[in-house]
Amino acid sequence: MLFLAVAGLFATAAAPARADDAPKITVESLLRKMVDLSWLAQPPAAGERSVLFSSYDRASKLEGDTIVNPFANGDRGHYLRVEGEGDHREWVLAESKGPGYVSRIWSANPDGELRIYIDGADKPVFARSFASISDNALGWPFPAPFGHVASRGHNLYFPFPFAKSIKITTTKGDQYYQVNVTTLPEGTQVESYSPEVRDRASGAITSAGHALTNSQTGEDVAALMASQPFTLKPGQSTEIVPTRNPGDRPGVITNLACMVTPSVRGDDLNEVLARTLLTITFDDAATPQIAAPLGDFFGAAPGADYYQTYAASGGTTRYQIGGNFYLASSRWIMPYRRSARIVLKNQSTHEARFVIRANVREDPSAAGMLQFHARWRSVEELQTKKGEGTLDWPALRVKGGAGRFVGLLLNVYNPVTAWWGEGDEKIHVDGEKFPSTFGTGTEDYFGYAWGDSRTYMNPFHAQTRCDGPGSMGNTSNIRHQILDSVPFRKSLDFDLEVWHWEAVKMQYATLAYFYAAPGATIEPGVPDLSTRKVHPKPPVKREPGAIEAEDLRVRDKTAGDTPIQDMTPFGDAWSGAQQLFWIVREPGARLDLEVRVEQDGTYALWGGFTKAPDYAMVQLALDGKDLGRPIDLYAPGVVHSGAAALGVLSLETGTHVLSLTIAGKNPKSTSYLVGLDWLKLAPTQTILPAPIKPRR
Repeated sequence: MLFLAVAGLFATAAAPARADDAPKITVESLLRKMVDLSWLAQPPAAGERSVLFSSYDRASKLEGDTIVNPFANGDRGHYLRVEGEGDHREWVLAESKGPGYVSRIWSANPDGELRIYIDGADKPVFARSFASISDNALGWPFPAPFGHVASRGHNLYFPFPFAKSIKITTTKGDQYYQVNVTTLPEGTQVESYSPEVRDRASGAITSAGHALTNSQTGEDVAALMASQPFTLKPGQSTEIVPTRNPGDRPGVITNLACMVTPSVRGDDLNEVLARTLLTITFDDAATPQIAAPLGDFFGAAPGADYYQTYAASGGTTRYQIGGNFYLASSRWIMPYRRSARIVLKNQSTHEARFVIRANVREDPSAAGMLQFHARWRSVEELQTKKGEGTLDWPALRVKGGAGRFVGLLLNVYNPVTAWWGEGDEKIHVDGEKFPSTFGTGTEDYFGYAWGDSRTYMNPFHAQTRCDGPGSMGNTSNIRHQILDSVPFRKSLDFDLEVWHWEAVKMQYATLAYFYAAPGATIEPGVPDLSTRKVHPKPPVKREPGAIEAEDLRVRDKTAGDTPIQDMTPFGDAWSGAQQLFWIVREPGARLDLEVRVEQDGTYALWGGFTKAPDYAMVQLALDGKDLGRPIDLYAPGVVHSGAAALGVLSLETGTHVLSLTIAGKNPKSTSYLVGLDWLKLAPTQTILPAPIKPRR
């Protein structure tokens, strides 16, 4: 059943004034645009352009009309140029003539001092540690969610406007980096960024940050559950009554919500989400503007793991009222001139019940807006090449008018643990021969780094699923491009390199989100989902009763990095085929991990570690109290320690802190690395003194 609401369920906050209503482009106006999705439906102005400056391999270049070495993979340490000499050298990441603004800065390995020069000034308006773009603890003036780390990717989503020019440098080279820059039509009035401007905008920064992190739009779960659902049996479709304003007046869908009720569960629910086709047709177009699997459209491919960005949210893990069900919401603005028709077709093998609910408002200006699109492309078995690029995956082809690219979902099912995502994104705008967006790796486009398997969610990007072990199984990523959207006047081609470290057959699918003028020619077309495979999570060996170290929250560390490492190359001894890998190079460093105790009691604490030729001696402590003597993690080869007894402790319910301190190293060891596979708290009847209280 279709539910229409003008100001009811899922109502969004009042839209802020559009930036183009202001006399100047300012930090404040750009922050308003960051949280106002409606401006994306406006046709781009002549002269508006988006480019990506990145460290892509310069061996990929244009010779005549041909790009040679299109899959070159040395994407680190390439810059526009190096300025200065000796200790005064600066590596130039990005440089652009204005007016315009920078919307996003990303790096996998930020180093040195990041410097931003505006309007030709000799002195930077900003100079601070590059790594601090994502480390709020260092006093960075742009707090989360603007600056954040997403699975080892360092991100800063913050606008730096400039009136005449901008140059961004770093004092150390050898980085992976990306900088998104939008240039505006000549004559656009822009107030350039400065520390004083930033201080003045502190209130706007706080307001925008609050909006970005509190964007659930007030879902009324009880109202949705009380609504009468409709049932679709396998093969059935329902053409839901068109959304029409009286007199065929123009309007917009401001929110689209979906619920799949508990008639299906687990893998059955995943199949329904993956193989129910959602189409939305605006203004009686010959081909639906939106044609995608229901779950993929809301960002849940291939399962129903909960996630939330500013533009959308979905999943089963957040709401458990009356059973396990799927709830999702999309906040993309969807204009229409006369009508909108929503159709669901169940191409799965399971009967399911649905509720679809839309917020609609009349809006005379919608007659001049772009139309929202979502198009899905997939292949069940894509044969890759070992250690080289396979092809440029054509995620989107659109031509025949102006528009704006605003996001991409990627879902991969990988049958092996080897990494599949070395490929770069490439965006050709208006027929350009060399892409104005040329990335540095698939995970870099989605804002994380090093193929990290941990899930995350932030306002503009998320990794909603990564099965493991290693890179095996289903992986789903999504990125929504708001300030960093890509405008086009005539056409846009979005390609994503497929570049795998092994020769395998993998399932590969993308969903492109974009706005386009009515009548645009678009590829791909409407998909057939009846043969789509839904792969379960690969079986993984687990240590019975163990707490996986990769699931522990890092409370604090004095040095180093803590990625999740795939251990399948070293055998099957590791629980979950992964370990928490502490990459640290100096003695005395400390890593604090949070360990949850669910019930007061006496416990024997055990740990599973990795031993290797370059591992340290580590002293463990719980809530500041040492656990025995340092453990020597050196071994001539990479081996599992087995279960190591760490002590018997009386513990109160709550969160305790396990500290690992580098106490030195075996004389034979070559470094100070640490690998932790699992912990285990085994209840025991031993009588001990007063219990240890959890650390607050």
